[in-house]
Amino acid sequence: LEDSIDTLAGVDVVAEGTSGVQEAVTDVQDSVGALSSSAAENFQPEVDATRGALEELEIALGDTESAGGN
Repeated sequence: LEDSIDTLAGVDVVAEGTSGVQEAVTDVQDSVGALSSSAAENFQPEVDATRGALEELEIALGDTESAGGN
């Protein structure tokens, strides 16, 4: 999870566009899914909060693409 978040933070939006961000977000979502499976109920609130934040980021990316972003 940490590596996928680092990758997301390091995306060069100018060079890679929103598709680069979307790919990195997908990797983070996959990592969160794996964490959710292994964390069971102990960290479920944190996992749910992370999923919510990722969903909001995806919505923002969609809005950017609709507005003419890359």
